Amino acid sequence: MNSQNDQNLIDKVIRLIANELDIPPDRLSESSSAKDITEWDSMGVLGILAMCDRNGLEVRNQEMPKLQSVSGIIEIFKTRE
Repeated sequence: MNSQNDQNLIDKVIRLIANELDIPPDRLSESSSAKDITEWDSMGVLGILAMCDRNGLEVRNQEMPKLQSVSGIIEIFKTRE
């Protein structure tokens, strides 16, 4: 994946997460995590899990901890491309 595709994926994931958490995308970055965002609580994680499902990504049990950070969710998307 080239750097432009990487940036496109980062931007897409940030938009999707922001939509699920009902926050502006500019509150998120690739380094954001549940620790940083009040709205990213247990219900937020469930919404993110549902977002992954709507995008055709089955999140495996061992990947659940990755739902706690933007970079982890990007990893999930990358492994399915």
